[in-house]
Amino acid sequence: MEALSAGGSGKRWTLIYLGAALVTRNPWMVASLPIVVSLVHREVLREEQRLEQAFGEEYLRYQKLVRRYI
Repeated sequence: MEALSAGGSGKRWTLIYLGAALVTRNPWMVASLPIVVSLVHREVLREEQRLEQAFGEEYLRYQKLVRRYI
């Protein structure tokens, strides 16, 4: 289960995307941010399903201890 505790990459990429959008002052990147956030969230939900299938009860216990977005 140790490998799972290194999560949070979805939130990290969203923040990097937001930072790049603001630094470059690119209105298209800022405007597309809600779409990017929703796509990242969907992928996180899919990954949680795969982890539950792979690790079962152990992952469910882990899920209770750790927030989705760290």
